[in-house]
This record gives sequence, C-alpha cells and structure tokens, in this order.
Amino acid sequence: MKDRFSSHHGVLIVNKPPGPSSHDMVYRLRSLLGIQKIGHAGTLDPFASGVLVMGVGQGTKILEYLQHQKKTYRMVLRLGLITDTYDCNGQVVEEREVRFCPEAIREAASAFVGGYAQVPPVYSAKKVQGQRLYDLARKGKIIRMPPKNVEIDRIDVLSIQGADVTLEVVAGEGTYMRSLAMDIGYRLGTGATALSLVRLKSGAFTIEGALELWEQSSKELLIQSLLPIETALSDFKRIYLSEADVLKVRNGNQVYAFFPTTGPAGMYSDLSFEKDELLLACEQTGKPVAVLRAEVNGSFAASLANRSLNRRIATLVKVFGVM
Repeated sequence: MKDRFSSHHGVLIVNKPPGPSSHDMVYRLRSLLGIQKIGHAGTLDPFASGVLVMGVGQGTKILEYLQHQKKTYRMVLRLGLITDTYDCNGQVVEEREVRFCPEAIREAASAFVGGYAQVPPVYSAKKVQGQRLYDLARKGKIIRMPPKNVEIDRIDVLSIQGADVTLEVVAGEGTYMRSLAMDIGYRLGTGATALSLVRLKSGAFTIEGALELWEQSSKELLIQSLLPIETALSDFKRIYLSEADVLKVRNGNQVYAFFPTTGPAGMYSDLSFEKDELLLACEQTGKPVAVLRAEVNGSFAASLANRSLNRRIATLVKVFGVM
C-alpha cells in the first residue's frame, strides 16, 4: 500500500461501532487514508463500542503512553445468563431466572471498587506463545490465564431492570469488563454476561469528541481531525531545545545540561519535573522532537546548566522524525 499521506502524523479519536474488532478499525483507516503505519491503544471487543484511540504515522510511537490511562465504561449486564465468552456474542452455557433486591446488587458491585485479582476470559486478545487466546479457544484449546491485579476506581449502578443491570465503571489498564460482569454475577451466586459495553472515555478523550469512521469518510476530514502528537501528550512536561540541540537529539545524542530556551508564545521549559519522569522535548516552535526520561530533577538540571557542567540530564526513549 502506498503511503500517499505519509507526511501526516498524529492521533485520531474514533467512535468504534459494535461489530468490527479493533484491528478491523485499523484496516479500515489504512484503506481510507492510504497509510500503512496505523495502530490503536486499548483493545475494544467486537461487541463493544465507543472511544478507540488510533495512531497515524509517528503517532503510533506514543500509543503505549495513551493506553495506560484510566477508562470509563457504561455496561449492561444480565444476571443469571452465562456464555462461554462472558458477552452476548458467546454460546449460552446457562440461563435462569433471578431476583435480587437493588441493595444486594449494589453491594456486590461495590465489592470490586479499589481493584482485585481478575482472571482474563478464555476468549480474549491476550497472546500465549504468539497466539491469541480467542484463536486457541476456537480450536478447542482452552487456556486458563493466571489472575492479574486490576484497578477499579468507581462502579456506579445506574439502573436495575429485572435481571439487567446498567453500570458506569472507571477502571485502569488491562481490566476486562466482561470478566467484571461475570465476577459480579458470581458474587451474587448466579453468574452474569455483558449485553452491551460502551467506552465513554479514555484518558482525556471522550466519546463526544470521537469521530465516526464510515467507509465513505472523507480523507480530508480524517486528516483535519488528527490531533498533533504534542496535543495528545498534553500531560507531559515540555522542555524546549535550541536548534543545535534538536539536531543532536535527532542524531541519537542524549540530552545534556542546557540553558532552557523558550517555546511558542514565549513559553518556558517546565523544570518542575522529577527524576525518572517522562518528558516531551520540543523544538522552539512546539513541534515534538523526542520522548525523554529524566535522569535528574528539573531544579538540579537548571543548576548544572548555570554552572556550565556538561552532565547528561535525560535519556532518549523515542525520537520523532521531522514533521
């Protein structure tokens, strides 16, 4: 595939519909833009919809930072219904009528706030020896993964209609909402299945600002909707480099003590960073140059520069090409 728009880089916030997989959305965007280098942060199951963060061109280099962010979901689960995939696309294993008072359901859901050791579903995108669990499961090779600690900040019970319970959940990276649905059901002694799932928010990106990705979507609109890398990494502290230092970094040199330069509209480098913090090194125009990891804190870096001590203050993590 020829990258006709390969000069375009950034992050696209897409509203994935139910049906296609997250990788199907990657193929769709590659076809629409004619760009091969496209990826996504934070997998959404085929039955799920909502915010899918996609990287284009050099925007793929920052996806690992975006997928670590907290996510907000709205999920409808049905108590008493158990499927092999823990969602509505699976084969029904058991179904029975259940009755619970609302308070019992709220107590069961709240028990998972703060986090717990969660077992991933046997049908998932996790890999074992290079193969996806769902591919192995479809071949009859069921592999039980060890539990993994997940963080859950909040679970709100929005409504209860018979056996159907609507939740809003704020969770950390790697939390399987299908497993959470089943675990809430198990706590009530019935099991449960996720009927629908919408990701409302991923980090700072919300469903209200997400783009619908149709087969007839305009290439121009998609390109106009790309968020620049520096915007997508808005929570990274910036240091602005001189033209000479920009060239050194792009040639693979580490970052040594420097006199902070100004960025766009007279903005100064943010020297409030701590040791080991990830930083965004930028040109004086604000364009990203590299992601760095600080080896010292910002005040010590400034003192080194003031004393003209040529000591390394940060190491390169990722370097961006000229954009």
